[in-house]
Amino acid sequence: RRYFKSTAPIVLGGIEASLRRIAHYDYWDNRVRRSVLFDAKADYLVYGMGEKTVIRLAEAMKHGKDPRDIPGICYRSKSPPEGFHRLPSFESAARDGAAFTDMFKAFAENADPIGAMGLYQRHGDQGLVQTPPPPPLSTPELDRIYALDFERNSHPFYRPLGTVRALDTVRFSITSHRGCFGGCRFCAISVHQGRRVSWRSRQSILEEVKRLASREDFRGIIQDVGGPTANMYGIECDRMAKEGGCRDRQCLVPTVCPKLDADHRSQIDLLQAVRRVPGVKSVFVAS
Repeated sequence: RRYFKSTAPIVLGGIEASLRRIAHYDYWDNRVRRSVLFDAKADYLVYGMGEKTVIRLAEAMKHGKDPRDIPGICYRSKSPPEGFHRLPSFESAARDGAAFTDMFKAFAENADPIGAMGLYQRHGDQGLVQTPPPPPLSTPELDRIYALDFERNSHPFYRPLGTVRALDTVRFSITSHRGCFGGCRFCAISVHQGRRVSWRSRQSILEEVKRLASREDFRGIIQDVGGPTANMYGIECDRMAKEGGCRDRQCLVPTVCPKLDADHRSQIDLLQAVRRVPGVKSVFVAS
């Protein structure tokens, strides 16, 4: 903000922004903090994976249109839009554990694109608006994204500073799907990617494997084929796809829901097909 002042909108994104988009507990400070939108003095926050949202937001800015009806964003507003659900304020959530619980319950219940309401939360004399989440990308949409020519390397600016070791674990890893219906209490992936699982086609994944196998630095090892939870590839709940996630029960706890077709044949067949690609010696599942 110091560099751009009022000359250009500042947009936050990524998993940290997603998880800090409303009032939230911060482990480092050991207190409830405001939405990162306010602390960062940004104009918009894109939550979730955001591919479509970013494009729509950029187009709106380019053509001078109002972006506030775009799904998957947060912005400031003095008053809530009509029909948006009011969360307990930041102040009440910060001082009262029960209010924090009520806030998060309403937040979680409106995380599914099907039937989710927009949310509004007061932060002092300001207000945070969260538009409803966008639907997950379809298989053809995911295939188009992962067909792009990714560098699989750090930016040239950083290379003189030394090796980025974090890349060693993902350079030859493949994303097969997104989302997780596990609902584990220690994990926040469903807040970022959603409960619904969407996956790439087998052909798309095999094409990526062939591209990796053609690289000079490839040593025959695919380090991972998976997603938030690898063995959810190709698994769908017809009810969730049509009506959204259930509010009164979890998919896996205390037992696997009978409406969830938990058949792992698609993943097993995919892994076997990846292993048969010329140049591939071993395939691991690290997700």
